[in-house]
Amino acid sequence: MKLRNKVIAAVSIVGMLSGLAACGSASGATGQTTISYFSTWNGSMIKPVIEEFEKDNPNIKVDVSFAANPAQYAQTLRTRISGNQTPDVFMLASEIRDQMIDSGYTLDVTNEPFVKNLSDSNREYLTRKGKVYGASIGAWSNAMAYNPDLLAKVGYSEFPTTWDDFMTMLEKLKDAGIAPYVTPVDQTPHEFQAMLGAHYAATGDKAGERKVFDGKSTFEKEYTPYLTKWNDLFDKGLVSRDMVGANGDDLFAMFTAGKVAVYKSGTWDLDRLKQSGVKFGLAPNPSVNGEGQYLSGNASQGIAIAATAKGAKLEAAKKLLTFLTSEKGLALLEKNTATVITAKNYKTDVIPEYKDLYDNYLMKGKYYLSVNNWPRGTDVLQAEMYAQVQRMVQGEITPAEVGKAMDEKLATVG
Repeated sequence: MKLRNKVIAAVSIVGMLSGLAACGSASGATGQTTISYFSTWNGSMIKPVIEEFEKDNPNIKVDVSFAANPAQYAQTLRTRISGNQTPDVFMLASEIRDQMIDSGYTLDVTNEPFVKNLSDSNREYLTRKGKVYGASIGAWSNAMAYNPDLLAKVGYSEFPTTWDDFMTMLEKLKDAGIAPYVTPVDQTPHEFQAMLGAHYAATGDKAGERKVFDGKSTFEKEYTPYLTKWNDLFDKGLVSRDMVGANGDDLFAMFTAGKVAVYKSGTWDLDRLKQSGVKFGLAPNPSVNGEGQYLSGNASQGIAIAATAKGAKLEAAKKLLTFLTSEKGLALLEKNTATVITAKNYKTDVIPEYKDLYDNYLMKGKYYLSVNNWPRGTDVLQAEMYAQVQRMVQGEITPAEVGKAMDEKLATVG
């Protein structure tokens, strides 16, 4: 799913299951404690971080394996747990977070000193009934990347703050012969997610999509008004229906070549946008119905300790999380994994174009992701959402029918 670390490429099963020899072996030297760590960061990303940890803790070896692909990771972790091979430390992505916590597989770390370093939003992401079950040290978000020179050609010196004004600007760009907007459609739409998040925040609806799972609402009811707004982009010809199947890298290349005015981007693009040399700005999703501007996004995956870790392994696992949430560990993670750090004990130097979004949205938790509010059936529902959104973009079904299909799919998962 592109709603997490976009910089991570999928790895083969061999790479997924193999440990990194440089990060420790299954049998440590005499007097050493070996712990296992199943990571979503691939070898080249996590290896330098673990090497520094082992230098600082010579009595601990970390046996690392990894899987960058979300589906592979979730399946492999479940298989290891069912086979009594639970890693001592593992990652909590949104798709498996609730299952891992609710099933008792993760250790309660509420009283561990490193928890105080977590931002409020990151701590809340891993909190259940007042208890914290891991460490989340960063976040990601979408952003509207725009070319100010192309916007100026149709009279705009600033990016629109409302959806209606945004649509008007796109129409003016199109009339001027400028390609107005490109956005990927191989996922739950970022713009739609931001609209939902803004709506729930503005109305004080803390239950949000969880009402659907409690039988108090439906996807059709919750989704239709905002999917309709988003689908207007295609119905009005402001975004090509050819976006179905479009490659994200190709869309990025179009934007950096000056061939399109606005591009749906995010934190995964920050470094390469800056390196491209293109003049650009970044803006939050425009407000719908006066409900405020918002982002789609999520806290970074949690790093959890297995509830089965005991004795020396438990203490070693705690030391690893303490290191990863320390200033030194956070600096290494920022450098090697491209994570945008949000921890309280670390100052992140984001690019100037993203600073407003970082300070006023990311650090304040003004971002939203539907899957965080789906207590069950996340894998199945995500796949259904992707498929139905693409059908809608192609003009085969209506926004209301997307929600209806989601309701029908939910009925099959209980």
